[in-house]
Amino acid sequence: AQENELAHGDGGEDEKIKEHVQWIKRNTFITLDQATENVRKLLHSDGDVGMSKFTVNMKCPISLGRITIPGKGLHCEHLECFDMDSFLRMNYTGLQLSNKDWRCPVCDKILRLTDLTFDHFFASILQGVDPKDDQVEVTPDGKWAAIRRSVVDKGEEIISDGK
Repeated sequence: AQENELAHGDGGEDEKIKEHVQWIKRNTFITLDQATENVRKLLHSDGDVGMSKFTVNMKCPISLGRITIPGKGLHCEHLECFDMDSFLRMNYTGLQLSNKDWRCPVCDKILRLTDLTFDHFFASILQGVDPKDDQVEVTPDGKWAAIRRSVVDKGEEIISDGK
């Protein structure tokens, strides 16, 4: 029923994409606190013993541009997100979205339209970093810090302006 509700509409591609994104945001019932706890669990359950941080890219694996609407699959088990607008545009065919063969561009799991979620944790990072920052480091306690690359020495500087 939910997919049928989304599949129909009278607008053009841009309008349909916006409607789908808004629907996904309204129907993502994972709060920021729950998303942060999921990140903590994910990093603590990783097979790498002694993992103290994880680098997350702020660029979409589809468009290679900066993620503006962070999305991922409900059943995905990774921190990385994709830009939901880019994902929906990639899967837009004709007058409706076709999700017969949708796959997560990060982990390749099958995604249905109703499995798409808005990632509040990633959205909070996007709000807290400079638009020039391409990566952040996330620690197992759910805190994060931007990684700033220096053009002069090509080194890294960790900026602790995250949570």
